[in-house]
Amino acid sequence: MQYEKDMKYNDRLNKNIFSLEDLVRLVTFGKANSELDITLNVHDVLVFSKLVSISNYIKHLKGIILRRLVQEDNATAQGVTSEMLDGHEHIQPIESRGTVIQNYVCVKDASIFTISPEPKITHYWIGKMDSVDGFCMRLMD
Repeated sequence: MQYEKDMKYNDRLNKNIFSLEDLVRLVTFGKANSELDITLNVHDVLVFSKLVSISNYIKHLKGIILRRLVQEDNATAQGVTSEMLDGHEHIQPIESRGTVIQNYVCVKDASIFTISPEPKITHYWIGKMDSVDGFCMRLMD
């Protein structure tokens, strides 16, 4: 009996709480290059950043990789890599019914705070949605 009550309560919460998955939908289907200020708690590590779509993340990753290959003057690897990453740019992370297929959260301009006194700074970061313990919708001061 208690189990059934708990399941009904959990079902109600899953339908009513604005989730991280909902925010990923917003940046994915919003205007191009949509961003939202967000702070993530990932296993007691704070990530202050801007939430972006996975396609935005892949475009940035492609740019970094191709610039490096140009510097190395490796035309063969550059062509193959460009083709491979072009295919990834068109991956639809959310199916037509609105279910998130790719269970990742992508952020940019991230300041990552661990137990060390200085934050780690990274331009883009990707992590599993399931690893996020909590979030808030603005950057912490």
